[in-house]
Amino acid sequence: MAEIFTANDISFKEMSEDEAVKTFQKDGYFDYVKRVVRYKALPNESVWARNPATMFVAFNKETPVGVIGFSTYGKYLLGAGIHVRKEYRNRGLTPILINEMLKHKGGKKILVSIANKNIVNSYRNAGFKDMEIGNLPTEIREGAVISREAGSELVEKFMLHETGWFEILR
Repeated sequence: MAEIFTANDISFKEMSEDEAVKTFQKDGYFDYVKRVVRYKALPNESVWARNPATMFVAFNKETPVGVIGFSTYGKYLLGAGIHVRKEYRNRGLTPILINEMLKHKGGKKILVSIANKNIVNSYRNAGFKDMEIGNLPTEIREGAVISREAGSELVEKFMLHETGWFEILR
């Protein structure tokens, strides 16, 4: 059975999205790509796909094993995606990645667009709440229009994480 990771097994490096992609490629892994490639269902000019992002790359020893990030858009942070290297999936990395992102959000609200139904509960467990697209701020909603392709199994789910008074006191 594969080892389950704890936060103590993982270190993080903050970098741009371009640097994150290059980090994985230098290690011979090419399945992690930029948002404009991954977010095929969103318009390429969308703030969700194009806004510069801060990424947090997770390392197990010297190996990049996962990445998560966000971009700043006004008073919000927009999730820039989460990716776990294929051979490291189902080993406890997703909650570690989400917690790392939350450590860096400050007092801003984070909005994430979920395209993988298997990850929804991980975000809920970290305090994210389901949100209808109609409740997104107008300027963000306009860039979040999902294109529906025939036969697409795309999950359209938006989630919000707000800082409560108890988090400010920490």
